[in-house]
Amino acid sequence: VCIHSDSWGGACYDIFGNCTAGCTIPYDSFARDADLAMWTYPDLLLVTSAGNGGQFCPPPVSVGTPANAKNLITAGSVGHGTAAGTPSAFSSPGPVFDGRLKPTLAAQGESTVSAASDANPASGNCDTCSLDGTSMSSPTTAGLAALVREYYTAGFYATGARAPGSGFTPTGALLKATLIDGGVALGAAAPSPDFNSGYGRILLNATLAFTGSPFKLRVDDHRAGITTGSVVTHAYDVAAGEPFRATLVWTDFPAALNAAVARINELKLEVIDPAGNVWFQKLDGTSGAPAPTHNPADSHDTVNVEERLVFSSPAPGRWVVRVTGVDVPMGPQPFALVVRGSLTDCPAPASPGAPTLTTPADHQVQVSWSSVAGAAAYNVYRSLGACPGGPWIPVVTGLTGTSYLDTTVSGGVTYSYYVVATSDAGAFCESAPSPCAQVVPTGDCFLLPSFAGLRTATSAGTSTCAVSLTWDPATSPCTPGLRYNLYRSATPGFTPGPPNRIARCLGTTSYTDAANLAHGTTYYYVVRAEDATSGHGGPCQGGNEEANVVQAATGPAGPAVIGTFIDDAGDTGVATFTPNPPWIVATTGGNTAPKVYRGDSDDSTCADLTSPTFTLASPAQGPQLSFATIHTLEYDPNGFFGAEGSVGQVEIATGPGFTNWTRVPLTPDYPALVEFPFNNCDSTGNVAKYFSGTDTVYKTYAASLANWAGGDAKIRFRLSGDLLYPGGSWWIDDIHVTQTLTPGSCTTQATGPPPIPDGASVPGQPLSVALSGANLVLAWDAASCPPAAVNVYWGNLGNFSTFAGGFCNLAPSGTATLSLPGSVWFVVAGTDGASTDGSWSRDGQGNEKNYAGASTACPAITQHVTNNDCP
Repeated sequence: VCIHSDSWGGACYDIFGNCTAGCTIPYDSFARDADLAMWTYPDLLLVTSAGNGGQFCPPPVSVGTPANAKNLITAGSVGHGTAAGTPSAFSSPGPVFDGRLKPTLAAQGESTVSAASDANPASGNCDTCSLDGTSMSSPTTAGLAALVREYYTAGFYATGARAPGSGFTPTGALLKATLIDGGVALGAAAPSPDFNSGYGRILLNATLAFTGSPFKLRVDDHRAGITTGSVVTHAYDVAAGEPFRATLVWTDFPAALNAAVARINELKLEVIDPAGNVWFQKLDGTSGAPAPTHNPADSHDTVNVEERLVFSSPAPGRWVVRVTGVDVPMGPQPFALVVRGSLTDCPAPASPGAPTLTTPADHQVQVSWSSVAGAAAYNVYRSLGACPGGPWIPVVTGLTGTSYLDTTVSGGVTYSYYVVATSDAGAFCESAPSPCAQVVPTGDCFLLPSFAGLRTATSAGTSTCAVSLTWDPATSPCTPGLRYNLYRSATPGFTPGPPNRIARCLGTTSYTDAANLAHGTTYYYVVRAEDATSGHGGPCQGGNEEANVVQAATGPAGPAVIGTFIDDAGDTGVATFTPNPPWIVATTGGNTAPKVYRGDSDDSTCADLTSPTFTLASPAQGPQLSFATIHTLEYDPNGFFGAEGSVGQVEIATGPGFTNWTRVPLTPDYPALVEFPFNNCDSTGNVAKYFSGTDTVYKTYAASLANWAGGDAKIRFRLSGDLLYPGGSWWIDDIHVTQTLTPGSCTTQATGPPPIPDGASVPGQPLSVALSGANLVLAWDAASCPPAAVNVYWGNLGNFSTFAGGFCNLAPSGTATLSLPGSVWFVVAGTDGASTDGSWSRDGQGNEKNYAGASTACPAITQHVTNNDCP
């Protein structure tokens, strides 16, 4: 499948034209999945209907989901025939939640003749019907996209006529860019888009060039992508008489669920006219819609992933179109560029030969090349990594000579270079790239590690308060042997630094923090990666430490005990139920405090609010569920087939599979009888009582869980939208489950003695040993995390698990002269000067080594505490 048309979606209104109060259309799983599909499959184009809420549901909740996704085409509706230049009144307008332009485009959605099934596969009927709605606009748009795809695959782009051997497969971004380029804007700001019809009615003949067309089409389907700082430039000589347009589209990386702003990677389209004005897209200060500007003081549009610049009467001369990677955290970012006008490609010179690369000094690369006849200037591009390289960034442009000294490189890594010749002094009309050349500059490496940051933070569930942390490995362009530094605070959004660093030089991708943690307190963690270079200021060994600010938070708790589980949607703790969209954690409307779980119904809703796993006590102990709820679910007690409406139901399933979901009886009973349940959920199709109708005063319901006690169970609140009465919401708050395993309390563990520096996982000058007659002279770094005292434990060779003796309570001076028996091994450990010793030894990755016999070797030692990492 290359083009997928969808005439469905979640909305904030019902079939009777009622806009649901309090309903929101966030960046939910439907929108994210649509964006993820197009990111994962670049040749895929999704087209969906905008919705039909234009006459009763205002933005930002008029356009539904997944139509609010950023990468797909959202199709609005225009009239039929001579009314095709008028947006349909019912067509849902934008913007969506983050201010993005929707709909994207518009196509006929009124009086559209469509197939009419009689729902009988055996009849073979061929009836038709005339329908209105953006559900008609979406397939019309998809059909036009299919024609555009054939234009490219059948070779029309290359020759102006069908030539299959010259065709290529376009990305979904190129199909979208081509349709946008030909859109005829219908609003007052035309040719700029508006929120009623987007870039306007689709007209393919305004963009697709054929033999004899008065204009030409140029596209750059840039699959390789660009990164931050990359620039891709095209120059054209443009004649008057035809509009000149440039359209940029990129299929962006999907954002996180419920993200406030959906865009991740920011690219920028710029057009330089013959007078030198640099045009780009901004957001209009009044309407918020995209608009062109050449005022450098204006801010670039940072929310949309489509940009179009239109020049209805272009001045003849040299026009330059360029795409810049402004901020590409998830790159490289592919894009599609469409340029249309009465244009010819600028006369570029021949390509230079492969550049010669030398390294005259540390952190320098001398790039030299032979001159090219007719070249007015040269541009030099660089990529990190070996040839063939990419993504590329311009190092210098507009050089008139044939050499350049690049002083912005790191030592110890491979760079690749190419050079282009240009025919103009502005260095815009570029030749094809020269052959690639690569080099490794001398000097130290200062490139930062690449690291996604902390992945999880969970309570260890031990009697001593502890938090378990995990992260994925980092990578470094400089060295292997990455280490990790850990930071902790009780304040969210804290700035990592020496005052809140709790560990450094960690060599593994997990860690258990057990130092001075208090039960009932939430802690926030950041972990950063540091490479094995030196002289760059990192806290471990002076390496390059990257600066991510990804935080994970949790609070320590003890072993589970039988008690009462409480979830108030995050008012006094963490919201632990999983809200499957359209369920959300709402910040207002709760029972006794602001937060509450809320599910907003529509005619396609079958969504669950699901608990974590409960381990219920025995039936004799009588575990119970209780919760507070209100609801405004659409309900008609006098429906044609009987009482009907959207419904809510409480269900439970037992482990280990959690697939045997069944209805939970409640006290008092469910409030509303539904005689004709007409929804898409498999478990709410029976005639029964449900939560339905309206009750805006919180009531508490309870249920015995004895039938499912004695094992693991999950509870869910299932919301089922009726197909005829789809609207309304259901609120759930103050959920209690009694007689279940709940996290117990834990005790705070004070920080133990610091470890002795080993030069690896413990920073500082490592322990050294020298002979002095019959004695051994031990020396260690006494300045780095000094303990109160020191013990030296020794054991016999052949038994590396048990201490046989020791020298106890030595001064922490950094040196000791000892008389040890022969054929022994030994370790040095810090102590508190009394009954507690610290780390005995660690392997190269920082893992603790354990031995027996410490209290025998040094009888004063009764505790071994290793939670001090010499931060």
